Amino acid sequence: MHQLYLACTLDPRLLTAEGTALVKQEVAADNTKQLINMRGKLNRTKNQDGYIKRLQSTLDKLDRPFDRPSKPLYRGQSNIIVAVSMGLQSPITAIAIDLTTQQILTYRSTKQLLGDNYRLLNRQRSLQTRQQHLNHNAQKKGSPRQLSNSELGEHL
Repeated sequence: MHQLYLACTLDPRLLTAEGTALVKQEVAADNTKQLINMRGKLNRTKNQDGYIKRLQSTLDKLDRPFDRPSKPLYRGQSNIIVAVSMGLQSPITAIAIDLTTQQILTYRSTKQLLGDNYRLLNRQRSLQTRQQHLNHNAQKKGSPRQLSNSELGEHL
């Protein structure tokens, strides 16, 4: 009846000490600019004073980051793209292309991506077809349909 969805975002720059230093500089510059603007106001409300305290607290916390491993920052290549195609006939296909030379670097079909689990895809398709057939017959008879799902598709 009720479902819970959890969405989470992660900034990969925060996983290394070098990336954390970059984010720290960006946040410090932004907070310092806002702090100067807020302190320049003459008649401040309690909310604005609280906002100033939060900005100052954030700046103080930036001076004490957690220890992170040191690793050079990843520099991507803008001339290489990865395309992913999703469809009914071929559930997923991935391809990497070099735009400067117009060459395909790698191509992976559904069978290559799933590996040993590819047989589960065929099993899921046959179960889905059988369930649709049973639902159709139940609907013709006017009897209640059995909505069963093995969640095999979600596993794949």
